[in-house]
Amino acid sequence: MKLYELKRVVEAARDAERKAVFRLENVRCEKKEAARKAIEAELAPQIAEVGLLKTAWLEANKAVEDELIRLASDGSRHKYAIGTKLRKFAPSSSRTAQKELVGVLEVVTRDTKFPDNTPGWERPDVGQFIVRLCKQDGTLGKRFETWRDNSSWKPVEMQSEATK
Repeated sequence: MKLYELKRVVEAARDAERKAVFRLENVRCEKKEAARKAIEAELAPQIAEVGLLKTAWLEANKAVEDELIRLASDGSRHKYAIGTKLRKFAPSSSRTAQKELVGVLEVVTRDTKFPDNTPGWERPDVGQFIVRLCKQDGTLGKRFETWRDNSSWKPVEMQSEATK
């Protein structure tokens, strides 16, 4: 046999091997899919029940969050109205200067935007109060501070009157 004939025989053997491996993979995948479908058919009632329970839990959770937002927004739980512009002076890097922070009082809802790098454990819960910090140009940004009753945030009008 010549070299090119040997190469053809080797390529034909390699092609036959690839086709055999491909057929085996197809058979394995079909068996795996059949087993998965059999298990799903057997567990269909339990899967449906879990889906119904999850749906009921999500609806109840949404109702609780809506009630928390309603209670927080009615103004009876806070000394300042929602949307009040607040200001505080925070220490800056120099010893004598203080940095002025301006923000707006908000209630956290499901749609509240937070910075992308805020971890879940640091995000306030729905219905909590936050002060949304303003950017340098005065527009609202994504940064926030969680409201504390003993914080030094004061309405802008009160501080301007106190400084007169």
